[in-house]
Amino acid sequence: MPKCAARCVMAFMLLPSLTLAQGRGAVQAPANQSAGIQIKALQGPQGTNDLSKQSTVRPRVQVLRGATPVQGAQVTFKAPDTGATVHYPDGGVRALAETDVGGFASAPVSVPVNEGEVIIEVSARYQDQTASMRIVQRNVNPCPANMRGLRLEEGEGNSASRDVASSSPFSVQVRLYRECQPLSNAIVTFTVPGPGTGPGAALAGNNNTYGTGTSDTSGYAKSPQMTPNSTDGDWELRVSATSNGETARLAIKERNTKLIAAPPPKPSNAWKYLVGIAVPAVAVGALCGSGHCGSKSASPTPTPTPTPVSPCAVVAACTVTISSGPVFAPVGGK
Repeated sequence: MPKCAARCVMAFMLLPSLTLAQGRGAVQAPANQSAGIQIKALQGPQGTNDLSKQSTVRPRVQVLRGATPVQGAQVTFKAPDTGATVHYPDGGVRALAETDVGGFASAPVSVPVNEGEVIIEVSARYQDQTASMRIVQRNVNPCPANMRGLRLEEGEGNSASRDVASSSPFSVQVRLYRECQPLSNAIVTFTVPGPGTGPGAALAGNNNTYGTGTSDTSGYAKSPQMTPNSTDGDWELRVSATSNGETARLAIKERNTKLIAAPPPKPSNAWKYLVGIAVPAVAVGALCGSGHCGSKSASPTPTPTPTPVSPCAVVAACTVTISSGPVFAPVGGK
């Protein structure tokens, strides 16, 4: 066999063993190599974000390489630019985080915007390796449509009638809501009619026409003290509040009234009761004088000259019965 042919046969015989050796090397990677990084979602998928409470479910993920947590990976949370989305503290739709020693990273606190499905794109980068996934949530609004947005309501305990005679200072309170939830730390302005324009009031004891209050944690805001002016009639206290570009207004009906004391009651035709004992008939004659008084048990004694001032002159029918019991005299003639 020619030398060339012999060498070719030997090479052909050695080729399978060489190929198998290379195959075994590709399957068995060196111990210092591993698979790429992955993202595991721990919180956030299928979360429900409440528009009325301005609350969201914060996404939380873990970055792993195989089963080993990856510390120091850069994680990006990206919400939609428009439509149903969430806004992060800087007002944008993108937030960055870095994994800790356990490989964990969370999105910052956010607020929901608009109803609907929200798809948050999550990506991680570590050295030259990257991974990505999606977290799907939904923004919902349980507040009825007619009560959404910024609203002002009149608080409890307000009185619509003001006594101008007493000029007693008074205050009113209102309550502020957004999406059915009490809104705190909002500035509320109270405005009264200007001086010389008719019924109204002055704030803080002078001619100021407006004042402010701040809503508390329950959404209540109280006006400065007001004093009604001396003009009777109806007027309006106008209230306004502005928050995050929204404005709410409310008009509270008021009335200035002069309270007049009620007249004393008219005297009734009550009986006047006199308690006495039997007296001589002559005394009765001296008392009544006119001869209209008498007794069934004694003859009346007339008096020639009537007494100038007689008690009987103011009694339409005076009949006195002398007995051992009470003496009754009707007052008013009935």
